Amino acid sequence: MPVIRAIDLGVPCVRWQPGKSLDRYRMQTNDKPSNHALENVKMVKAAWDTVMNPEKNPLLQLPKVVRFQLMVVLAFMWSCIFCISAGMFIWIPEFVFGHVLLLLIGIFGTGYIFRVQNQ
Repeated sequence: MPVIRAIDLGVPCVRWQPGKSLDRYRMQTNDKPSNHALENVKMVKAAWDTVMNPEKNPLLQLPKVVRFQLMVVLAFMWSCIFCISAGMFIWIPEFVFGHVLLLLIGIFGTGYIFRVQNQ
């Protein structure tokens, strides 16, 4: 049975023969898997729910019809912001300021609507 060999680069390598298990060549570690990815997913879900979930965002006290209408307006506003921003990338040196301004208008507009509702 032929032995497959790696190119000799002066680095020790493992010789592997077809048909044999690679288990003994796997790295052994006692480290437990990190939970950072799970924590990040939970953080993103909490942020998403704060804005997008009508049962958890500040518009909760409004009637469902009004809440739906405001969420549609916000969705339309953000769609327009992203479409205009994507179109502005063609002339990025001239419109960086406009892009940032649109983003800030969207952020502060959303915050204003949520703050007015909380009062």
